Amino acid sequence: MSMIKYNFRRMKTAIRRAFYIPKWWYQRAKRGYSDRDMWSADMYLAGVFAGVLQWYIDNGVGVPMFYAADDDQYGNNVDDMAIRRDDEYSKHILIFKEYSINGLAFDESWKKEFGGELYEDIVASMHWLANHFTELWD
Repeated sequence: MSMIKYNFRRMKTAIRRAFYIPKWWYQRAKRGYSDRDMWSADMYLAGVFAGVLQWYIDNGVGVPMFYAADDDQYGNNVDDMAIRRDDEYSKHILIFKEYSINGLAFDESWKKEFGGELYEDIVASMHWLANHFTELWD
């Protein structure tokens, strides 16, 4: 019986949200974000950052000089620089994606069982993003 109540409640919620979906779409088209995005802005922005970094891995042409090797002062070896950039971006993509989907994990055991990211990992990725923000160009 409880399963029937649960399914009925889910269906009722889906019908109620169906009226808001066009509103949220219009808000995103007009101002770039919706009221629903602002309810959990941290998770929304983590998903955006993950998507942006993934786009640079898939489509990016330019590579910031930060990824040049110590012996390559002029950045002539662009392929190696792109590999270093992609490896670093991939690490942060995983953290941002996991946070945008499952949120914050309380500890390691919670992370293993339910998913999520630890506070320290999110803070480290946000510090990395703040330090490398001016490199996000193509």
